[in-house]
Amino acid sequence: MAGGLCESVGEADADIGGIGILTAFGAQGFISLVLSFWVLYLSSRGKLNIKHAEGTPQYEVETKRQELLADILIMGNDAQVLTDIALIITGLASARTIDLYHLHLIFDTVSLVGVSNTATMICWSVPAARMPCYQSRRKPGRLSRFTPRMLATYLFFALFLALTILINVKLNSWDEDVSGRCYHTHLAMSPFAKHPRDDQIYISITSIWLLLNIVGPSYGKVKETSKVLALGLTQYPLHLYMLIAMRTANQDFLEGDHAENEWKFGQTIAVVLLGVTICGIMYAIYEVWEFHESTKENSSGSVKATVPNLQYDEAK
Repeated sequence: MAGGLCESVGEADADIGGIGILTAFGAQGFISLVLSFWVLYLSSRGKLNIKHAEGTPQYEVETKRQELLADILIMGNDAQVLTDIALIITGLASARTIDLYHLHLIFDTVSLVGVSNTATMICWSVPAARMPCYQSRRKPGRLSRFTPRMLATYLFFALFLALTILINVKLNSWDEDVSGRCYHTHLAMSPFAKHPRDDQIYISITSIWLLLNIVGPSYGKVKETSKVLALGLTQYPLHLYMLIAMRTANQDFLEGDHAENEWKFGQTIAVVLLGVTICGIMYAIYEVWEFHESTKENSSGSVKATVPNLQYDEAK
């Protein structure tokens, strides 16, 4: 399409394609992935197991470690899920008027954060499944499937499925001579790509894999989630690249005054939420340090703790 038709991809919309929106979503997703890898590493080394009997000082340290890890992991996740849901609803509500370019941006943005949210939920399920407040009443040691957080995940699943169907249907109206019914893909796809077939293949494959990963936290087994997580995480760089490539290739073909670089309410609130998430994580890390110090003082040498990786060993 480069150098061809599709002279207009639609009206500029800073609340969907603004640099602040894409940066905030991308950064929050990256933070979630880093935390998820950290917990996955600790789990693989057996650092999240509760090995001591209830009532012992070591048991208190181990359970407190579970709580701190769960809090750090989930920090910002709820806000991300809600903003993801809001972004999807924006696309669905304007189904008749939204152009293909911005609908594609919504899909990649939601998928980008959806991957990180899924990674967070999968890793969060490791310590959370050992905490009574999150356990299923019928199956101890398994997460309850009907907590508000899990219900929000189910809602995201349903809305994302609807978004996937919408964009595939809208792609059937592809027309390079009509504004809003095409976009430029020379940085994202092969010059020989056939539209809308190749676009629908990309959307279908990535959405199906993400939907399967969303099911993992509530129905998957902890021993199998690491494999699912490793494969699912390959989508993050893919969607990040697609966002950058699509925005770069199409900014010069927007109608209006190219206001997507202007900072408005949508972009500002996204960056503010990112700042709140970072501050929350820093505070949670401080709590880890404070817990470490109090443990050393109260244990009288019975338990030694090291803050960076939350490893606790019995003193000889």
